[in-house]
Amino acid sequence: MYDTAGNETVSMTANLVQMAGTGFTNTVNGINMVNAYANNGGTDSVSFTDTVAGDYFVGKYNQAYMTTGDYRNNAYNFDSATATSSNGGSDRAWLYDSTGSDTLTMNGTTATMSGTSFSNTVNNFYRVDAYGDNGGTDSATFTDTSGADRYYGDLTYSTMTGTGYNKVNNFDNITVNATSPVVRTGLIFMEPLQMKPSPLQARMQPYLAMASPLT
Repeated sequence: MYDTAGNETVSMTANLVQMAGTGFTNTVNGINMVNAYANNGGTDSVSFTDTVAGDYFVGKYNQAYMTTGDYRNNAYNFDSATATSSNGGSDRAWLYDSTGSDTLTMNGTTATMSGTSFSNTVNNFYRVDAYGDNGGTDSATFTDTSGADRYYGDLTYSTMTGTGYNKVNNFDNITVNATSPVVRTGLIFMEPLQMKPSPLQARMQPYLAMASPLT
């Protein structure tokens, strides 16, 4: 399926794909692999909907697809892609950056990766993994839910768990927003920084270990 120079929308589910634009609608039924292309201009968008099985969604700056293995729907060079998990199954999503500087936002239900000329959004997936491997200065923002969420971060990856599981890998900047930490226990957990003892502390440690506590 191919776009025009105008603005098109494409909806993709298993065995049913439809492209619509000014003056036309093209529908494909019963095909287990469909490719849709947005190469001819305009502002084009595509939406994916899951099945009752466990669906996988992959979003890149120039490609997005959803599959279970029994079907696969591919979309190329669309300006925006949205994938929604609403029909059950343990659905997972993977979001990838571009070579430019990209921005990722994640909360308990929605994650969006956006950059120059692309935006990929996933809704209600039980797990989302995002990668900042392709260059640029990539930034990610986590926002908590109304429940008790847990955050972990180190030099290479960060996770937030609670309603769903969100993980980011190799991003340059990470921001965590706690909207109401006063009423939430165990919201943010950071791995303690392991400090290397100074040479003086290292020499003193045997003596400190032998010393009796003051009474």
